[in-house]
Amino acid sequence: MSAEKTYKGFASFITQSVNSTLSVLKIIIQSSFSIRLPVAKSSKCIVLANGPSLKQSLEKNPDIFTKNSLICVNTFAVTPEFSKLKPSYYVMLDPFLWEIENKMNIATFKNLEEKTDWKLHFLIPKQVINHPVFQNLQKKNKNV
Repeated sequence: MSAEKTYKGFASFITQSVNSTLSVLKIIIQSSFSIRLPVAKSSKCIVLANGPSLKQSLEKNPDIFTKNSLICVNTFAVTPEFSKLKPSYYVMLDPFLWEIENKMNIATFKNLEEKTDWKLHFLIPKQVINHPVFQNLQKKNKNV
């Protein structure tokens, strides 16, 4: 093996090690170890998304939805199933939902504000906890 290959290999190893260490540090800094997740009501969960397969599943297996924790995503609040199923968790990870003001997003947050009459745990990125959309929603409806 030539000295040049050895040097390049060692330099690559050092660069990757530094990048990995910085990534781990970034994760540690951005993590909130004090946040406690709510206790699940069952050992299984169902992720609810918009679509025809959900309607079919509700018709064929309605009991499965009452026996398990329900997690909904994105714009699920605009569906009739949102108020019927009353999911325990709502996941919003797409910045499009709170950064873009369009009819669907406005309707989603309006329904969350007006129709959520049960405890709903929001799972959102830490960076947007203080975003006006979420602050206003929490002020207007204490269930979320």
